[in-house]
Amino acid sequence: MPRQKKTKSETETPKVKKTGKRNTMKEQGVVVNVNVVIPSGPCPVELKATTYKAVVQWCNKITEHYKTKNTKLEKVGYKYYARYFHPPYTDEYKTIVNHIDKFMEDGEDHNE
Repeated sequence: MPRQKKTKSETETPKVKKTGKRNTMKEQGVVVNVNVVIPSGPCPVELKATTYKAVVQWCNKITEHYKTKNTKLEKVGYKYYARYFHPPYTDEYKTIVNHIDKFMEDGEDHNE
């Protein structure tokens, strides 16, 4: 029996479509939500004042930053970031922490 020459389509293996991890998870319908307790790195938003309104706006900006990463920052994470601006056990730090506690009790949507 004579030997048959294989055509190009028979010898090539189908190319696998390369996708990133995120695209693969989206295709599979997997949603990954992560809660961050202690964040790493510097605070993504600068805290300019210790008033309630300034702290609420600061928290909302941090929340928006983490939403872009499909993560959520826990309450202690906001307090951790406050240490970047005022040392712990100072009156300013205590004021910020009290505002964060009140803000988290009321709810997280205080954009005005």
